[in-house]
Amino acid sequence: MEIIQDIDRWLATGCNYEAGLQLYLKHGTTTFLKEYFATSRSSFAANKLKTELLKLRDAAGAVTPAPRENLLAPPAKEKATEPEAVQRCRQRIKDLLPIISTMHNDLWHAKTDEERERLAAQLVEKSQQRAELWRMLDNYEKTGVLPGVPNAERLQASRVQLIEAASPYEIAQRILTVRSQISKAKDRMEQADTDEKREKYLIKYQALTAELEALKKKRDELPKS
Repeated sequence: MEIIQDIDRWLATGCNYEAGLQLYLKHGTTTFLKEYFATSRSSFAANKLKTELLKLRDAAGAVTPAPRENLLAPPAKEKATEPEAVQRCRQRIKDLLPIISTMHNDLWHAKTDEERERLAAQLVEKSQQRAELWRMLDNYEKTGVLPGVPNAERLQASRVQLIEAASPYEIAQRILTVRSQISKAKDRMEQADTDEKREKYLIKYQALTAELEALKKKRDELPKS
């Protein structure tokens, strides 16, 4: 199988970390490990990467022993520089890590239910964006289709533009409408019978929640009559 041949070739040519990372991004199934390997360069990460690739080799049905790592082999040729869209996607994943970590800490120390609910919604939104970025990277590895803008980010960007152009009356009316839409999206998300439907309504819920926060901020910035 292709995966066995790829891993054997990697083992026989010196176990270059970046080449191994690309193999795991292509064939691995654990999102957490993909994220860990993409953001770590320690000796522990290198050993863990080798262990996980050997597990994938075994799971693929390898019947011959894995070749010994050839430390004297010339290093594998470096992969050509990735397209800018892929680099941006990887950078957004790295940028989200400290944000999500901070949100977890803030959620733990939140003093009111309202604050906890707001932080929880933001945490779900950022985590979903990160998961979608990983899916786009996986799809790029499999199909060559370049990553785009995550659905939640795209929806939020379009709504921000509308808010900036809205009148005070339109903002007030939109706040009422969005609150109702958030409730409906949440209900449909909880009642969804497939992961695809659940994700669809989750993205909508996240975008609407972010829009409501932006609307209230815009309302509070309006001059008082």
